[in-house]
Amino acid sequence: KSSKVAFTMLLGIIISRKRYEVKQFLAVGLIVMGLFLFLHADATGDAFFHPLGVVMLVVSLMCDGSLANWSEVLMTKYSVGQDEFQLRLYSVALITMAIAAHVKGELINGARLFFLMSGTVPEIEGSSEEDNAEDDSITWTAQRKILALLLFSTTGLFASSCAGAITKRFGALSMSLAATTRKASTLFLSFALFKNQCTVEHVFGMVVFLTGLLMKSICATTSTSKHFRKSSGSLTEMTTEPTDATLKSWKHNLPSGIQLRRMTRDTNEDNDEVIPLLDDDGIKII
Repeated sequence: KSSKVAFTMLLGIIISRKRYEVKQFLAVGLIVMGLFLFLHADATGDAFFHPLGVVMLVVSLMCDGSLANWSEVLMTKYSVGQDEFQLRLYSVALITMAIAAHVKGELINGARLFFLMSGTVPEIEGSSEEDNAEDDSITWTAQRKILALLLFSTTGLFASSCAGAITKRFGALSMSLAATTRKASTLFLSFALFKNQCTVEHVFGMVVFLTGLLMKSICATTSTSKHFRKSSGSLTEMTTEPTDATLKSWKHNLPSGIQLRRMTRDTNEDNDEVIPLLDDDGIKII
């Protein structure tokens, strides 16, 4: 699963028609290779790769990359906020999971065990309700479980909102890189805190990963600087009405989330009128 970033990039080319530079491909390749080397250093024994398992993992990664890229396309094309998008997405998941749990006969019983009874599932199953209520050794009371659920849900939704904002503003690849970096940081910190044996392959994997991450950051900074200089030059030199070819060029080079607008001044008034530019389908150019 260290290759998730690569799948997101490749599916971005297919779905969003994105074009990446060679150095961006190289940066993603280094990130994937760095994680692979680090994880390979801890591999023990002979791994058995069942063809069906490999196929299922590839399909899972393709679905993950497709969801990220389609999320970017939908939020950008239809000007949908990340919170509204997440609400609709999670509502479908909630209804689907609730129906599945009800069909399995676990919905009502699970809610009763979680919200009305103290203790974990093994503690509840090993004692009666009377013993459960009087047992002082039980650490998870019903109130604590509800509080944990609220905290977990709130922080999870906040993180999802941030992830959606990154996807909408900077693209699916940037979000995938952020998630991969978070997981890699957790992995590196866990490796250091629990005093695992550090080998040359571990160090080399971390160096390769950080090199790829640094290269991707430099690529993003350079691209933003070039775009800013190009946009500034075009605006200062433009003295006449832009042609259709010029507008299409601007539309293609604008980063996601930036709206191109035409500013016209009425000579009889001091106020400017903002007229959004529309494409052939009547959609605002984003």
